[in-house]
Amino acid sequence: MKIIRIFILFTIMAWLTSATVNAQTLGGLITRTETITYAEDPDFPDEIWPTSSTCSNWQWTDANGVVHHFNGTTETYYKYIFYPNGGRKLTGSWSTALTNVQATDGSNYYLTAKGGTGYVNGTGNLYPKYQVLSVIYAAPGSGSRVDYTSTSVAGNSTNVSSSFANGMQFSATVGGSLFFAGGTSTYSAGWTSTKTSSNTISVSKTVGYGITSNGQTNPPYGVDHDFDQVIICLNPALSFVASTSAAIANVPQWTIGCDTRDPNAGSGPDIVSLTVAELKNPSLITNPDLLDRLNRSWAGFGQGLTISDYQAILGRNPFANDGTNGSRPAFNSLVSNNRFRQVGSIYYAPLAPGQGPQTTTGWINYSSSDSTTSSAQDTYSVSTSTQGDVDFFVKIHINNSSNYTWTNTTSQTISSGTTQQSSYSVPRPPNGWGGSTEILVWQDMVYGTFFFSY
Repeated sequence: MKIIRIFILFTIMAWLTSATVNAQTLGGLITRTETITYAEDPDFPDEIWPTSSTCSNWQWTDANGVVHHFNGTTETYYKYIFYPNGGRKLTGSWSTALTNVQATDGSNYYLTAKGGTGYVNGTGNLYPKYQVLSVIYAAPGSGSRVDYTSTSVAGNSTNVSSSFANGMQFSATVGGSLFFAGGTSTYSAGWTSTKTSSNTISVSKTVGYGITSNGQTNPPYGVDHDFDQVIICLNPALSFVASTSAAIANVPQWTIGCDTRDPNAGSGPDIVSLTVAELKNPSLITNPDLLDRLNRSWAGFGQGLTISDYQAILGRNPFANDGTNGSRPAFNSLVSNNRFRQVGSIYYAPLAPGQGPQTTTGWINYSSSDSTTSSAQDTYSVSTSTQGDVDFFVKIHINNSSNYTWTNTTSQTISSGTTQQSSYSVPRPPNGWGGSTEILVWQDMVYGTFFFSY
């Protein structure tokens, strides 16, 4: 009977370079100490073989020469077939792993390793003060109603690659194990983040989560844009990952979520809706709880919304200053650049004396086979705070001290095989209405919502 005896230990220092010859986003060099355990067959003393190896003392020397240490070890065990003549054949191995082990210096660099190979991810979060999710335009007259309950199109898409003027491309992802640095969670509470292209993420209202807009009576039967609403998220977070791994080395990944430091949100989005009147005159916002949320004291000094922020939010609605049935000098240009497309018209002549109510209804159906050719964008800048090493942002060519520019485009988040619908209903005005007898119905191609004009 053969007796296998473990008899010697060798300790060597191994150098691991990233598994690609292309320029690395993070660069640097990963090293570790490898201890190999050998065995011999006493019947054939010249035959020895490795039975296991243990890798420890993991380090990453970054491109600036700073050494980052990581705790933990990985082990690899080797399996053999032994032959009567003393020969052997390696038949396989299995290895233990380390996953997302943070550097001992507390920096936002994380090691993932299996056996003797590994890579380092660097992470960082940008925290814009707010994100505009949608613009809800007031319905005309009294008794009108617009319903977005059965659609997810009421939202918008964003691509961070177009928000940095440096040519760096970023690959979009939603959730996933790469985003493990504390500070973000996925959207919930009626809003969902969805990857819609290789570098674009949509944040859209969840189907079944109701957003409606009703008509108003002051002034009677007109359109008062002071009642338009802008839906705002007060705790958006953009997370970035760059790596020494070949898989994402040259295209840092990003996702959008929510800043979990916000005590008002329960680890989800902190969403409020402000009318155009309130944005024009914030003194109209008197609810103490809403004021506290807008102040964002949890985010640190100077992170509350200011008059400049309210003006920037107001600018997402190109008709905010039209007032009641005002002129729209910019409307033709907005149509020509694809921001709005006409989707219907409503006969709005006053009812004859004694005539019963009449209502015009309309809707837009969306399916996964629909496509949009709109190139419209809505762009605005927001001041930011950060979490992560300054050096990390330099490596991925992001100036972490400047404002972040949101670039919103059309949202399309319809699952295959499903149909969604936005609808409106507008009753005719009573006898005595002296305004236009036709209302044109448009769709805002950035935010997906209905707009009404005379």
